[in-house]
Amino acid sequence: MKIYKSCNTLPIYNFFEVFKDYDYRYLIVGFDDENDTFKISKKRTGELREIFKDIYYKYAELTENHKLLAIFKKQFLIESWEFVYKVVVNSMYFYVETGDLEFLKSINRLEEKQYLINFDEPIDLQVEALVGKMKGLKNKIKIFKIKLNKTPLNKEKPKEVDIEKIAIFLERHLDLKTKIDTRTENVTRWVHLTKMSRDKAKDYERI
Repeated sequence: MKIYKSCNTLPIYNFFEVFKDYDYRYLIVGFDDENDTFKISKKRTGELREIFKDIYYKYAELTENHKLLAIFKKQFLIESWEFVYKVVVNSMYFYVETGDLEFLKSINRLEEKQYLINFDEPIDLQVEALVGKMKGLKNKIKIFKIKLNKTPLNKEKPKEVDIEKIAIFLERHLDLKTKIDTRTENVTRWVHLTKMSRDKAKDYERI
């Protein structure tokens, strides 16, 4: 499975689709967004989330928006905690229901030291301790979400945009000889084109 791993390869269309719904399938080269039945595993979701985090940080750097970068870091931190919470809670639930230790092994695959299960020690005591830790994590997530939503900078979070409309504007404003294909135009080039458009507008203002 080939993956887009940088702003230099990820199409701008895919970038905004990932951001819109945190649908990391758009990082998979060749993903058909009309085939909504395609699923990815929890492990793969975690891997793709980390890849997109790096891409997102680079995007903030390219756009020279350091305040936005700080927001992104907080958002991804919360999302990472939510992912861990979901995996741990579901794994414990299915273990309690079935007694199958395989479900608890999913927790260890997260490689989160504070939640690791030692299968050489009494399991139920560790599960009971994890229940308490999950309550603490849930409260932590709630508090961080409240703080993030209160910050004025959160309004700078990119909203859903009509990139096809923007592409047409860039083609005309920059007198491009070729059509911008948002499904193939990478994030880096897109950012540079938008910068060129803004710079050109500023030049006209000086005249």
